[in-house]
Amino acid sequence: MDLEGKRLLLSGATGGLGRAIAEELAGNGATLVLSSRKGEQLEELAQSLPGGAGRHAVVVADLHQALDSLD
Repeated sequence: MDLEGKRLLLSGATGGLGRAIAEELAGNGATLVLSSRKGEQLEELAQSLPGGAGRHAVVVADLHQALDSLD
């Protein structure tokens, strides 16, 4: 899978499955916007991926809370 030049948003990035998906996507050339409630873990993940934190962005967000506010 060639994702070179593709930009992707991954929510839940610090979970076990999210981390594995991030590693696979970045390893295949994608530039990621990583989202989770856990800022410190997001930063660590971004730094550990191919291209490092200079290539991938981090957004700390609680999507569940955001959706609840729409009710």
